[in-house]
Amino acid sequence: MNCLAKHCFFAFSMACQHSSSYCPELNPAERVWEYLKDLSANKVFNSLEELSCYVKQMVMELTKERVMSITSYDWIMEIINAQLIT
Repeated sequence: MNCLAKHCFFAFSMACQHSSSYCPELNPAERVWEYLKDLSANKVFNSLEELSCYVKQMVMELTKERVMSITSYDWIMEIINAQLIT
């Protein structure tokens, strides 16, 4: 687990649930990246480092509520609720 993933895990107390690699549209992380790409659309960065800093800042500004709204599929919520019950 990389540094950013560890931060998100501890900040939002997320449970990991693996999905198949051939269905990226079902992967909640893909929706987060889509959200971040939308935020950076039509922006020009002078370097890769500038882009990296921008993305890092956008990730750090994500709230628990925003992440939940971006990634909340019905089937994901069912898995989370089932894990909370057991």
